[in-house]
Amino acid sequence: MTAFLPLLLLAGGLLVVLACLAWLARYVRRRGAAGAGIGAAMAAYDEAFRVTARAGSAPGP
Repeated sequence: MTAFLPLLLLAGGLLVVLACLAWLARYVRRRGAAGAGIGAAMAAYDEAFRVTARAGSAPGP
């Protein structure tokens, strides 16, 4: 039984961390605390990694 104690503690710790992250995700979604920040980060990602993300950047035929 004592051999399973470290595994049980690890699983319990992981469960607590995942529960905290789920609570944080719900809090952010409800309050809109990260709306503008996420939007700006995704816009920067689109411009950097997608060729057609910027309007007018590709030469016309």
